[in-house]
Amino acid sequence: LLTKSGASCTTWFPEIARALQSLPGGPHVIDGEACVLREDGTSDFNLLQDRARRRKWFPGASVVTYCVFDLLVKDGQLIINLPLTHRKQMLQELVEQVSEILFVKDLPADAALFHSMTLPLDKGGLGLQIEGVIAKRRASLYWPGARMNDWRKIKRPGWQEGRRWQG
Repeated sequence: LLTKSGASCTTWFPEIARALQSLPGGPHVIDGEACVLREDGTSDFNLLQDRARRRKWFPGASVVTYCVFDLLVKDGQLIINLPLTHRKQMLQELVEQVSEILFVKDLPADAALFHSMTLPLDKGGLGLQIEGVIAKRRASLYWPGARMNDWRKIKRPGWQEGRRWQG
């Protein structure tokens, strides 16, 4: 397991490492995020930071789930030149038997849906406390390290970043 900056975090999240070892075939490169999930299924970044700061599992540690959304290498074959829809289908089939890995499904590109998800409960929304979403064109390829118009980060209005872990 590697962080965004390339540091090894395998010992930080042994439950994810065990889950990945149970996948058939390989080697695989999977793009995803370690998350501590709330009851509503959203990620609690502060609890994940608390867990990561210790750089290991400990008694009473929050459960970390690997939320996966893209497959870059399958069985040793680089597949970044395939459309996102194909890579996600292959990823879903790969992880479907591993309950500790959460396959992140697509949502339709619908601004009203996103707004209703993040609108506070007292205003008729779901009140999800998410930072935002990444919108991706379904046919997009994967370009490592490149910013492209095919992928856009859309932040929730009023979102304020919590504490940040420096590591």
